[in-house]
Amino acid sequence: SARLSELTIREFFSLYDVMNTDLSYMDDYRRRSMVIGRRVKVLAGERYVSGHVVEIDNNACLRVQLRRGTRTTVSSRAEVMF
Repeated sequence: SARLSELTIREFFSLYDVMNTDLSYMDDYRRRSMVIGRRVKVLAGERYVSGHVVEIDNNACLRVQLRRGTRTTVSSRAEVMF
């Protein structure tokens, strides 16, 4: 129904606003992360690169240190390498 759709959309945007202004949940997200400190392969643009995840920023993007010492920020899927 139209009323249910309206309520769902209102609830979504109220949660969306909170998550964009209150980033305290990111600390917990980082603590639970299984990729920080791990070697990963990630899609950077149109190619895959590998490196170590050094942190997760407030946009949930990975900061990856590449073999040559540079760091890049990636927002794509990461595959943990063993």
